[in-house]
Amino acid sequence: GSPDYRYSFVTLYRGKALYNVLSTATIAMVFFCTGEAKVGRRRRRQYSVELGKNLLYTRSTNRG
Repeated sequence: GSPDYRYSFVTLYRGKALYNVLSTATIAMVFFCTGEAKVGRRRRRQYSVELGKNLLYTRSTNRG
């Protein structure tokens, strides 16, 4: 029936969202680990700001 389909769709969506969060977190960790050695503190703050913007953007696009 349709309830089963809707449930599977919700779990798929949640899994996709979780995957996006995990991949973004991994990229963020790599950025911070490499940036710690190479980049100054001001530049690193800019990275985190850009990362936050990307998170908000992907979250808003995934909703639609």
